[in-house]
Amino acid sequence: MRTACLAIVGILVLVASSVSGQSTDCVDSDIKDVFRKGGTTIEPKLVVIKHPSIILIPVVASSPATGVQLGVAGQGAWFNGHPDSTRISQASANVTLTAKSQVLITMKSTIMGKHDDWMWLGDWRYYIYNQSTYGLGTNAPVNADAGDGINVGGVDTESNPGEQPMEFKWLRLHETVLKEIKPQLYAGLGYHLDLYSNIIDKNLDISNNALTDHYRYSLEKGFDPVQYNLSGMSVNMIYDSRDNQINPYRGFYAHGQYKYNSPVLGSSIASGVAWLEARAYKPLSTSKPRHLLAGWAFANFVTSGSAPYLALPGTNYDMRNRSARAYVQGRFRGEDLLYAEVEYRFPISTCSGVLGGVLFVNGTTTSNRDSNVKLFDYTKAGYGFGLRIAADKLSRTNIAIDVGFGERSMGIYFGAAEVF
Repeated sequence: MRTACLAIVGILVLVASSVSGQSTDCVDSDIKDVFRKGGTTIEPKLVVIKHPSIILIPVVASSPATGVQLGVAGQGAWFNGHPDSTRISQASANVTLTAKSQVLITMKSTIMGKHDDWMWLGDWRYYIYNQSTYGLGTNAPVNADAGDGINVGGVDTESNPGEQPMEFKWLRLHETVLKEIKPQLYAGLGYHLDLYSNIIDKNLDISNNALTDHYRYSLEKGFDPVQYNLSGMSVNMIYDSRDNQINPYRGFYAHGQYKYNSPVLGSSIASGVAWLEARAYKPLSTSKPRHLLAGWAFANFVTSGSAPYLALPGTNYDMRNRSARAYVQGRFRGEDLLYAEVEYRFPISTCSGVLGGVLFVNGTTTSNRDSNVKLFDYTKAGYGFGLRIAADKLSRTNIAIDVGFGERSMGIYFGAAEVF
């Protein structure tokens, strides 16, 4: 599989080189220019306000757990003011239906007010879903072989001997509003609701004392193992100097959040959760802005009380479900989580900029406080490569195709934006 993927990338690189070599005028282009009659290139306009750029990607996959999956993923980008004083806004959505009556609906948004005076962050999801868990800590499962696995977009495509399969319904409504208090510095409040219901532990057999990690944890912490809620408010600080939120070429981003989930607001049990995140972008060429190094790191901790099992910090549960390429969603989970990733981004079509590539490496460590497993006792790494196809040069939106490899794991990912 790895050899085949490398061969495909090699072919694409050769094709890209051929395409770029045929061009004599180096003008930024996108895939629409390639297929436009006569190969003419349309220069981007300065302002796009009334007509947002919208990119749609079909989703087709299959797995034993879900059967055939069909759906569509898309992203819209627009300006709420003049680009000289207002950064671009974006919203992405995904709707997927499966042959086993599963539903996955997501909508994520980062909206900038006119002159960047306000920022709205949204994360809405509704899942009728199944997902396997593996226990807490980066070393889980402790007494089982996790086996080899392949995932598409973080969803299992085959059964795994070390997994603990679960079914559940999940409604998430997260919305944060921030006001600019100094140039590029924002402060604000958020409301966060997560409802988990109809939880089924498929490996749970109480009569034969076959207890799952989810069931044990829920009973120890006082949660109903069939359903539980999180409802809380957060305080947030964000610094954002990126030149573009969809596909940055330079700049820095930092987000600090403390969230308190209160029974007064509907939480099953009180808890405090902290989130710290940083992203940095370093250009490597003045003439080729797509040639750069990008870094991303975040820390997620339960600081007080107890959070329900499925809401504990976990990989691929960041706002845009992009962390830990190479591993299935939720593969690593714990009360504490640290994650870091570095990505090298480069143009393949060196003249037109239609095709680009990425190389990445990431690392994850999680804890299990009850078993005295601390951060950095165990770490897991992933690495891989990806192809970028310029879908809209104005908003810098790329169609992203990534292949990641981890410890006895492989993932294939599709998207309408950069990973971070």
